Amino acid sequence: MKKIYFCLILVNIFILSSCQQLDELPLSSSKELSSLKCILQVAEVKNGVTSYKKTEINLTTSDNIDDVKKGNIRYVMNPTYTQEDYSRARFEAIIPVTAKIVEKDALGNMISQSVGFQRNVYNKVFYFYVVAANGEEMKYTVRFTTE
Repeated sequence: MKKIYFCLILVNIFILSSCQQLDELPLSSSKELSSLKCILQVAEVKNGVTSYKKTEINLTTSDNIDDVKKGNIRYVMNPTYTQEDYSRARFEAIIPVTAKIVEKDALGNMISQSVGFQRNVYNKVFYFYVVAANGEEMKYTVRFTTE
C-alpha cells in the first residue's frame, strides 16, 4: 500500500513539474499584397462558335510598384478587349500566409472575404484590405479606367 501511495506521489510530482505555460508567439504584422492579377475570359468567335480564352492582366508590375506599396493600383483598360470581356473578370491575389483579404465598399462595409469570384470590372473601383494576423490592415484601391 505504501508503494502505491509513493508511486502516486511521484506521478503527481512529475505531472505538476512538467506543466509549463507556453510562450505566445507574436502575431505577424505582414500585410503586403505581393501580386494582384485580373483574369479575363476573352470571347473569340471562329466559324460561328464562341470560345473563351483566359487572359491574365498583372496589376502589380514593377512599373507601378511604388504606387502598389502606397495602396494605389490603377489600370488603363486595353481597348482591344470589349466591355463584355471586362464583365467576365476575376481577381487572383498573393498575400502573406497568415493574412486574409477582404473586399469592402467605399464606406468601409465588408462585401466579401474572397476576391476570386466573377465580376464586372469595366470602369469600376474596388477596395481590398489585406488584414494581418495581428489585425492591422492595409487598404488597396484598384481602379479600372478608360483613360
